[in-house]
Amino acid sequence: ICGILAIDRLKKCVHLITDPLGMWPVYIYNSAEKIAVSTQLKHFIHQAYPLQWDMEAIQKFVENGYFDNHSCWWKEVKKLKAACVYTYDGKSLNYRRYQSWNDLKPVVKTTQEFCLESKQILHNHISQFDTKNKTCIIALSGGRDSRWINWVSTQYHSTESFSFGEPNCADLRIAKSISDALKQKHKEYHLNYSNWYEDRLDEFISCGG
Repeated sequence: ICGILAIDRLKKCVHLITDPLGMWPVYIYNSAEKIAVSTQLKHFIHQAYPLQWDMEAIQKFVENGYFDNHSCWWKEVKKLKAACVYTYDGKSLNYRRYQSWNDLKPVVKTTQEFCLESKQILHNHISQFDTKNKTCIIALSGGRDSRWINWVSTQYHSTESFSFGEPNCADLRIAKSISDALKQKHKEYHLNYSNWYEDRLDEFISCGG
């Protein structure tokens, strides 16, 4: 569940409740003429809403690898905060939190217990994938997440991997060393950073960013 939308006909307002952890993003388009909500960015393009690139937010995305302060590609679109009830009365949009991290009680476990439990959860989920007569294609980067997923997947499924980046970059070198160690079929896709963005912008946004 990414959110709950409730229409209050008596008070003539709309309530939007986001999920507690914000696992699935909900975006809002807010301008003087209209307001719209969607879980996918491409819907704002398909509806031909006026959009202006938020160059400051995009620059931070380039530098950090993520958007901060609930920003997005465009000035008119923001990502809604998790664990909130948003209310729109036709004039203004307000929100209140129904849960915060301070409400959660810490679990007392040793580092070893936590690691073993996390490992078991990962194995349980990956082992349950129905891949009979299929091959799992795994995007393998230089990061720890993809390496863990790739390693565990090879224990239960037929796998291949791929990576992409500038030729001879750290990600490609690490991905190749991992796939070689696992004797895994691996493919590299080389990007030219002088033109990779402009040539793919429309497709990138149309599929949800």
